[in-house]
This record gives sequence, C-alpha cells and structure tokens, in this order.
Amino acid sequence: MAERFLFNMIEKLIGKLGSMAIEK
Repeated sequence: MAERFLFNMIEKLIGKLGSMAIEK
C-alpha cells in the first residue's frame, strides 16, 4: 500500500511540473 501511495504522490507531482512547463 505504501508503494501505491508513493507512486500516486509522484505522479501528481509530475503532473504539476508538466502543467507548469507547458504554461511557460
């Protein structure tokens, strides 16, 4: 379960960075 939670957090972080990069 911990792995899944970690993976979910990382995916959200990547999504934020990706959207920020696209905006810039």
